[in-house]
Amino acid sequence: MIAAYAGREERRKADAGCANHILIQPIAMFRRILEDGTIPKGEEADRGILHWMADLYLYGRYEEGHTFSEMVRVVPPGWLYTHFSPLHETSISNGWRKAWGKCIGEKA
Repeated sequence: MIAAYAGREERRKADAGCANHILIQPIAMFRRILEDGTIPKGEEADRGILHWMADLYLYGRYEEGHTFSEMVRVVPPGWLYTHFSPLHETSISNGWRKAWGKCIGEKA
């Protein structure tokens, strides 16, 4: 789902600084993805973890300055979903920095 979001035209325009697309709230985009059939029928995910992951990616975008496509390439959503949990991290910033560092280290 997050990779689908990263590939959307709206996300690319937001990364480029287009105000109309930056102002689309993540929950609105989440609803659009659910409604447009991007997720295969029958696929289930823990929505609490997905929302937490969205917070991590938002932190990486607005606090660390990474583009969304860069973040999804370096810290793949599928990997993040299976390796981290909001129950084990002390904060969004700590979770993001830990995930980013681990992925950069694994790819180096």
